[in-house]
Amino acid sequence: MAKYLALILVLIAVLFVGCGGERDGKKEAKVMYAKYLAPTGNTTDRTADIQAMLSSTGVCHLGAGDFYVSGIDVPTGATLDGCGNATRVHLLDSVTDGCAVKLNQNSTLKDVRLIGSDSPITLSETVGTRHGILWEGNANGDKDSIPYRGTISNVFIMRFNGGGITCYNTGYGTAGLNVSDCHITGCNAAINISYWSEYHRFTNVNATYNYYGCINNGGNNMFVNCNFSSNKMGMLMDNSQGQSRNNTHGSAVGCTFNHTDRNTGIGIKVLNCKNGFIFDGCQIFFSQINLQNSAGIVVSNTNFGAKNCNITVLDGGIVLFNGNMHQSAPDITITNNTHVVFENCYVRGTGAVVQP
Repeated sequence: MAKYLALILVLIAVLFVGCGGERDGKKEAKVMYAKYLAPTGNTTDRTADIQAMLSSTGVCHLGAGDFYVSGIDVPTGATLDGCGNATRVHLLDSVTDGCAVKLNQNSTLKDVRLIGSDSPITLSETVGTRHGILWEGNANGDKDSIPYRGTISNVFIMRFNGGGITCYNTGYGTAGLNVSDCHITGCNAAINISYWSEYHRFTNVNATYNYYGCINNGGNNMFVNCNFSSNKMGMLMDNSQGQSRNNTHGSAVGCTFNHTDRNTGIGIKVLNCKNGFIFDGCQIFFSQINLQNSAGIVVSNTNFGAKNCNITVLDGGIVLFNGNMHQSAPDITITNNTHVVFENCYVRGTGAVVQP
């Protein structure tokens, strides 16, 4: 028995040394420490420290605590992360036009909390210039643009007078920004996508108690399992000035637009968008739909609640409501549009057909 025990111990020792053992473990810890930044416990601007570490190592791990910054520019291919909500990154009050974090091509932000103000801000329909995260290109109507393939995950964003996440002039590249498992609250726009910004993906984003849950003025953007409830307005798509040649043509799948503006507001508002947009498998309770001068808008397989789930269509082209269930028949107002179609829409309690 003693022989077998000795043999087992020798094998374990060999395996341990072969995998690097204690020596490599210490080396790895040393490397990780070189990429780790601890909080100072005060409001000192840490931007330069974070920037230097990102530039030298490509990675910066922020410890648990508070970090005050004037704007971090995450280099191409670099990663900035923290310890989840325990890592709090504050944009200094002195910054009136900027962002807490700017991402670049193939860069990543994850596991942090971004704070624009230590107290709640007054929400306004005018989106300001202090953003949580900025994803910016130079498209401006042409096909030259940067950046590509950015990643944001597990980030809590709060109290910015601009966008919690702002995409500006990022162009037509099909490998855009990927956002997942984020929570955005208390901003003028939780998600703010400008004209000429396309192919971004938002999954499991919880955008609540903002003025706009989402402004989506670009094309080919997709939203999956996102919550746009309890905002002043759920989602706005506004091409009323004709600034975007693609004007939307994306989709929202499995999203929620409930309790807008304390149960009296508009969950989905679409202005002058002619290239279509699909809302599929969504929930709309205590929120209205308002479509103006738009075409190719589809609302399908959606669950509507009662009270203030009114539907208004003004001008425009083909609009389709298909396979929807309503708690009660909504008020439907259609003006100057003979191409609005309701198919297989019913009141779920009685089976009554919902139609204009």
